[in-house]
Amino acid sequence: MYRERQALPVSVTGAVSLVGALVVGWLWYDLAVIHGPQSTNLPGALIATVVLLVAVASALALQLRTDVADGTVTVSLWPLGRLSIPARDVEEVGTLRYSPMGDFGGWGIRPGLDGQIYSLRGDQAVRVRLRSGRVVYIGTGDPDALARAIGQARS
Repeated sequence: MYRERQALPVSVTGAVSLVGALVVGWLWYDLAVIHGPQSTNLPGALIATVVLLVAVASALALQLRTDVADGTVTVSLWPLGRLSIPARDVEEVGTLRYSPMGDFGGWGIRPGLDGQIYSLRGDQAVRVRLRSGRVVYIGTGDPDALARAIGQARS
């Protein structure tokens, strides 16, 4: 019925990769050239290299997946979290523009004033209010299509 996949912008993954490469490069330059083989910094350089490689790999793998199918709205910010909402539990659906930093303090799975957001990029979302009163925001590149799909799943 509806499927959307979002990854981090290339500029973000590129910046993370560049900073990681510069930090690791400096550590190894410092180890090999400045302090030489007698340096005791080898364990720290190895640990920093592994941590930065994991950070870069995580940034490249991070993905927001939104699916509306079989009467369920599923939102997953892999590998951080997943939410499944039965469409019959949806009371109201609307679209909005929001300020990622101002309204939620950034992207990711974040709390807001009246609900939680699943977002990876951009400033558009669908606001889903459940019968329980809980509000979930779903970041999307096409809020009208997602809202329409959720509305159709409710019927």
